[in-house]
Amino acid sequence: MGTAWLISIFYFLVVLPIMYLSDELFSVFSVEIISVIFLSGILISFFRRASPETTDSTEKHEGASSTADRLTFRLLLVFLCIWIGTCFISCYFSIDPSSSFYSFLKLLTLILIFFESMLFFKDSTNSFLVVVCTACVIHSLFGISDYFQEIPIPATWIDPNLRDVIKTRSTGVFSDPNIFGAFLSMFFPFLLMGTVVSTEKKSVKTLFAGTLFISAYALFTTFSRGAYIASFCGLMVFLAVKKPSLEISFNKKILIALFLLLTVVFFAGPFKYRMFSIFRPSDMTFSQRTLINKAIIKALPDVPLTGYGLHTFSLIYPKFRVVGGDYPLYAHNEFMQMYIECGPVAFAAFGLICLTILLRIFQMIFSKKREEFFEACSAGVFSAVILNNISGFSSRIFPTAVVIAIVSAGLFRKDISLFISETKNQLKKTANMYLIFSGIIVFSVFCGKFYYTNILLNSAQRLLGEGKTIEAIKALETAEFLSPANSQIYFQRHFCHISAKEPEKAETSIDKAISLNPNEALFWLAKARFYLSSGNNKWESIFHKVIELDPAAEAFRLEYALALSSRGKTLEAIAQLDEALKSSPGFHDVYLKYKEVESAREELLLKISTGANFATSPVKLYSENDF
Repeated sequence: MGTAWLISIFYFLVVLPIMYLSDELFSVFSVEIISVIFLSGILISFFRRASPETTDSTEKHEGASSTADRLTFRLLLVFLCIWIGTCFISCYFSIDPSSSFYSFLKLLTLILIFFESMLFFKDSTNSFLVVVCTACVIHSLFGISDYFQEIPIPATWIDPNLRDVIKTRSTGVFSDPNIFGAFLSMFFPFLLMGTVVSTEKKSVKTLFAGTLFISAYALFTTFSRGAYIASFCGLMVFLAVKKPSLEISFNKKILIALFLLLTVVFFAGPFKYRMFSIFRPSDMTFSQRTLINKAIIKALPDVPLTGYGLHTFSLIYPKFRVVGGDYPLYAHNEFMQMYIECGPVAFAAFGLICLTILLRIFQMIFSKKREEFFEACSAGVFSAVILNNISGFSSRIFPTAVVIAIVSAGLFRKDISLFISETKNQLKKTANMYLIFSGIIVFSVFCGKFYYTNILLNSAQRLLGEGKTIEAIKALETAEFLSPANSQIYFQRHFCHISAKEPEKAETSIDKAISLNPNEALFWLAKARFYLSSGNNKWESIFHKVIELDPAAEAFRLEYALALSSRGKTLEAIAQLDEALKSSPGFHDVYLKYKEVESAREELLLKISTGANFATSPVKLYSENDF
């Protein structure tokens, strides 16, 4: 199974990020199935023999783990169980359970990969290093190609003052440069390890050094400040754990030359401007992030004990955001997002997990012995991950989360063998065996159900776009049978019934979607638009609910204002536009919707001064295609 696991590692590191960009649903489902297959194989092997490929390693590493190490590992298991339990409870009480439970399945998959990686990592790590090297070369070349082609990027990714210097930011096969930077930052300790210990052949060491240079240059082109800092700190932790000698060898000469070359490249190019912009509070991206954090911190005291539910940040954040413009899907801070979504208990358990792992790393740093390279690499990577997720969200993107689960497992690869050896009698009990396999079956069924439901939703959306309304409705009916509590199904049915000219069914569908997820502003907006188009006078009260759910949404207030002005309520319309401008982050050359708000406001003021007939004034309303 070791070879099969290595092939899976290649898939996770090289293929998965590429596939995720084009087919997120299948890529997630494929990883879920792979993790289940390996878990089943491990358990079958375990119940037939002492343990899966662990007997030899148990004998080999007996005594390698100290009492403190074993205690740290057991604490990790306890905190992990508490965290999983509290995350599950948060899904049950979630404001959007269907979305939360789907995310919970992904979380369980990552935990399975974490434990499976512990079992399959061997002392011989050359094969793993080859996979890492291959992944870095392929993904780095994608990123460097983006950079030299000057791929167009959203205006929000760069402060306007730096646009003349920074033309683009590379994303590789990812959709965000910060995620691409975080992805690369997790491999630098392993590339450094490959340069030092991969083989005695100088040509191979030089190959790893070259890969390190290419990957570092690709990292530079992301212009991700968080990834810069995380990469540097990860390498420093790696060195602190490994405690290299001060003797100048061929390996060290390569690394010194490489470091000097990268320093010259960094300061000679435009990369330094992005890094030093972190010291300018007026920087657009930095100030926007500050305002996002300010709103989150203000909302923390009101978070329920079980949170709002996994993967609901983007749904609840609009309620308390203090600035318009961006719609962040994530909090850019994993700890705050965990608190918002899963509540204070899950947050505490998650914090203790991180502290336990950091305790292991500190034990390594202050220990007199020199740790093995693999453990040192994992320590460096986890430190980089922590820093990345204090100001980013790489742990929320599935391909990078998979890498985190794999490389973090290296810290505990010796402990898992000893733990299984000590607890094998309990695990081998028939009742426990049936319970474990029953859990695997239930997990697999739910993974399949969520995957097929989302396939049907995507298919229905495509069919509706092609004008095949009846086929779209049939697909949604099947999805409803599988997941009757999924609000997105009824949201899509609303538009299908509008297309089929069935207003009663359209209203029933949107009401059902709202009843399942009353916190989704887009559902209420769809209802407001429906009432506007059908002449129902309740449209204004529905718009009030939209604004209540997202008071800083300049687009919603603009649409509401246009609807009011078209019905002669000019002063009320201007009041909405004024409120929209209050939440402006500035930078209207970037956040273009505010220019529309200003233009609409000027037009209404002009009509007041000229005495125009507001009731007959033209108004641009939006269609369902604008969602």
